[in-house]
Amino acid sequence: MIGYTRMSTADQGPESQVDVLRAAGCERVFSDHTSGCGRRALGTTRCWTT
Repeated sequence: MIGYTRMSTADQGPESQVDVLRAAGCERVFSDHTSGCGRRALGTTRCWTT
């Protein structure tokens, strides 16, 4: 299973989201640190093309 995390503010980190996804059985986790709808989410692209 593949997981995806997204952080929208500079003070957020992916650790807690990654922990939850790993506990749910995700073997691979991709992350993005972006806010707003105008930015490209590269982690999403990598997640879907893997």
